[in-house]
Amino acid sequence: MKDSIQAVPLFPFSPFPLFPFSPFPPPFPRVRDVFRISKVGTVAGCMVQDGSITRDSEVRLLRDNVVIHTGKVIGLKRFKNDAKEVQSGFECGISLANYNDIKPGDIIEAFATERMATEAFV
Repeated sequence: MKDSIQAVPLFPFSPFPLFPFSPFPPPFPRVRDVFRISKVGTVAGCMVQDGSITRDSEVRLLRDNVVIHTGKVIGLKRFKNDAKEVQSGFECGISLANYNDIKPGDIIEAFATERMATEAFV
């Protein structure tokens, strides 16, 4: 019976192959300055080093290569205007949800959690 069981992908006719890793490096803005704004909280003035960061990104805050906080971006601004995405080489302001202890020199690493298709046994 075990010899007749074959692994069949969950989505066999998908036009896009499912890879366990992303082919692009994660964007990581480096905090240059920190602004404390009443009614808003702490805003990190950043320069995006690689990739692009979006407003709905999940992020890790790194200080001395140690993860300090993991959460979501609640605000992304460029020149006092709300931005959906900021490309590499541009400056932006980033607000993190439920976290205000940001210091200059910190790195904000964006990541995405994607659901992967598992193999089904037929």
